[in-house]
Amino acid sequence: MVYLVTYQFRPWAPGRKAQLERAIASTYEWAHGIDNTWLIRSQENAQAIYNRLAPFLTTSDYIMVVRITRQADYQGWLPEELWTWLQEALAQEPWR
Repeated sequence: MVYLVTYQFRPWAPGRKAQLERAIASTYEWAHGIDNTWLIRSQENAQAIYNRLAPFLTTSDYIMVVRITRQADYQGWLPEELWTWLQEALAQEPWR
């Protein structure tokens, strides 16, 4: 499954942001080209991904995990390699 993970940390918390990003990079297949936003592949659901990443956050931080499917309506302006990664990842998704 493909997810968009986006987050915002308090400006004075760069250490926790780096820890979160290391956790994402070491745990998931991913693409990253926009600050604080990752595309990831995981067999976990959104709640499980959130639970895995939540220890790096405080109540002053924000995070959102959203599943992207082939049926999703999305549009934007991204680096070509992110579109390619997303299209290839979604092509591996079963139709539901």
